[in-house]
Amino acid sequence: MNKYFEEISNFIDEHKEEMTRTLAELVNLEGHYEETENVEKAIDFFCGLLEQEGFQIQKFDVAKDRAGIRTAVRGQDSSKKPVLLSGHLDTVHRTGSFGTPACKIEDGKIYGPGVIDMKGGLVMSLYIAKALKHIGYEEHPVKFVLVGDEEGDHIGNNADEIITRESEGCLCGFNMEPGDMQNRLVVGRKSQHTFFVSINGVGGHAGNDVLTGRNALVEAAHKITAIAALTDLEAGSSVTPSVISAGTQSSAIPDHCEFAVDVRFNTLDEGKRIHSGIEEIVNHSYIAGTTAVFRTEIAKFVPYNESAGITALHTLLNDTAARLKMPEFGKVHRGGVSDAGNIMAAGVPVLDGLGIVGEFSHNIREYGILDTMYERTKLLAYAITRLDESNLSF
Repeated sequence: MNKYFEEISNFIDEHKEEMTRTLAELVNLEGHYEETENVEKAIDFFCGLLEQEGFQIQKFDVAKDRAGIRTAVRGQDSSKKPVLLSGHLDTVHRTGSFGTPACKIEDGKIYGPGVIDMKGGLVMSLYIAKALKHIGYEEHPVKFVLVGDEEGDHIGNNADEIITRESEGCLCGFNMEPGDMQNRLVVGRKSQHTFFVSINGVGGHAGNDVLTGRNALVEAAHKITAIAALTDLEAGSSVTPSVISAGTQSSAIPDHCEFAVDVRFNTLDEGKRIHSGIEEIVNHSYIAGTTAVFRTEIAKFVPYNESAGITALHTLLNDTAARLKMPEFGKVHRGGVSDAGNIMAAGVPVLDGLGIVGEFSHNIREYGILDTMYERTKLLAYAITRLDESNLSF
């Protein structure tokens, strides 16, 4: 047994109630990603706690209508590479969605907006840092990257570039997104684009103008069928028409139609293939006399795929779990996006999905299991102390 583990375990056991209170307070600092002032308050609160632990804070603005990014470093004078802990403090839930107070605790579960996605993981990171300080660990600096607009996909700002730049030079990273109910760690994520297609046709009476009308809704149906066929599940790509709007009354030929398409892919080449395919389909008129245009909203997340370094980190955590007689971690490749890819773009191997285990992320039923917060904090702090002795290549 590593000499540090007993001290780490005792420290976390002694601070369980404090961890829970900290998480509840952070969850009650609600903030949808568009509620910039609220998100900044949550970030300020969390950074204040880090400053008490000896971290130096730096702020980066990304846009006037979004909360910025903060980094926090302790041990920056060391010549060794930092260990990176990362996460976001914005949520998809608007303030008031969960009632007052937003956070509730019952039967070993904690409920509230962002409790697993991903404030619980960040509280774990805080107490990992506290535990490492308590045992006198100084082998590697510890660095936080704290994000204020992850749920807004970084659209319209350069947060992704800042995350990548601030991750450069780190030894490895742990992104504290929600833990998996089947005890799997995230080793891959897709990138995501949204296409918004607008079609113009010629309206008219549904009975009298069948020959002269140009039905924008029917044109959309042709395009949607062709676009959906761009899906390639073997390549890990999905193309999903998701929202459509057309017409104003049942007795009229629609002269306008709009629809949206969600696109997910694992590689940049697949993204280019799908983008070109959609553009070709939109520019082709199945019904003469109709025209169409599209725009895109590109989630600024680099695709994240398992590498040798990620495999090594996963192996380290499983070896650590075995030493602690904890269950073995599996692997999962998620369809949802995260900043893990933006960290990996800096050449830093990063594991994802290490946060508090729970269910219903992005849903008003969101909850986390408190015991998993304590036990995973112990495991991760212990694993960090083993990074050098593991002799694994990152």
